[in-house]
Amino acid sequence: MLPVPKFFADGKNISAGRIVIDGDDALHIKNSLRLGVGDGITVCDGNRVDYECRVASMEKGSVVLTPVGSRVSETEIPVATTLYQAAVRGEKLELIIQKCVELGVCEINVVLTDNSVMRPGKSGQGLQWDEKKAIRYNKISEAAAKQSMRGVVPRVNGLITFEEAVARSLKSDLVFAPWEKERETGLRDLITGRSYKTAGFFIGPEGGFSERETGLFRENGIRTVTLGNRVLRTETAGLYVMAAMAYENS
Repeated sequence: MLPVPKFFADGKNISAGRIVIDGDDALHIKNSLRLGVGDGITVCDGNRVDYECRVASMEKGSVVLTPVGSRVSETEIPVATTLYQAAVRGEKLELIIQKCVELGVCEINVVLTDNSVMRPGKSGQGLQWDEKKAIRYNKISEAAAKQSMRGVVPRVNGLITFEEAVARSLKSDLVFAPWEKERETGLRDLITGRSYKTAGFFIGPEGGFSERETGLFRENGIRTVTLGNRVLRTETAGLYVMAAMAYENS
């Protein structure tokens, strides 16, 4: 049996006895999935509540659903984890967003580091960040959240400065940064056997963190960790960490 498709609905479209799906999702339900009256759909409110629904009617530009039950989403890991990802080239960032959302990240902040190739409002050698890119990256997050049956749609924020990222990260119970020059503390040493409900971690760009940035880590009590003897690409390191976080907290 194929899994019941999952969609997210805006809170204003959810009421007692009636849920409305509109926009591109409604077209997808009608034209791609070819669902009809009576077929099942799961709808999430984006706040970890899932509604099991049946299609009640197909309207112009919308699909009307009847909820038949609700439950707290069981797909979220208990530690709310935030990724502070150094800005990298578009395809790599898209991969990072997609796979980290599948693995359970709750928020992604794209960070302007000293060695980042992306710059706001510039073209040429660097890659430009604009509102269109922000919309695209958040759509990628939403699609990955649907595919992996998440209970939330992680927000992709950017670009923020490295200093702002450090300040934001200090609100988490546990904060760390994989660093290729770390030789003593491993990721497992830091995430195992501790009590924490929120976590944040930094992933550097292709050129790594600068000495200035690692100095800011030390000044703010952010631990650096090794991911082992191998040097991982920036698009691999975040996935490695998220997989370990999901495993440790499952």
